[in-house]
Amino acid sequence: TQSDLESDNPYNTYKHPGLPPAPISNPSISAIKATINPPAGNWIYFVTVNLHTGETKFADNLEEHNKNVQEFRKWFENNNDEKSK
Repeated sequence: TQSDLESDNPYNTYKHPGLPPAPISNPSISAIKATINPPAGNWIYFVTVNLHTGETKFADNLEEHNKNVQEFRKWFENNNDEKSK
C-alpha cells in the first residue's frame, strides 16, 4: 500500500537505501542440511525442473545444464497456469 511505501521503519528500503538492519528471511532446515551434506560432484550449474516438487538437477557442464533448462521449460509450458497464481 502507499502507507507501507511511506512508512519510516528501518526495513523500508524505499526510504532507507541499502540492506535492512537484520535478516529478512532464514533458510529452511532442509536448505541447511543440503548445504552441510551436498550431493557428490563437481557441480557448476543447477536448475529446479519442477516447481511443484522442488526437484532440482545439477550439472558439471553447460551442455547437461542446457538439457536441464529445457526440461524446466517443458515443465513450465505444461504448468503455465502457475504464473497466474
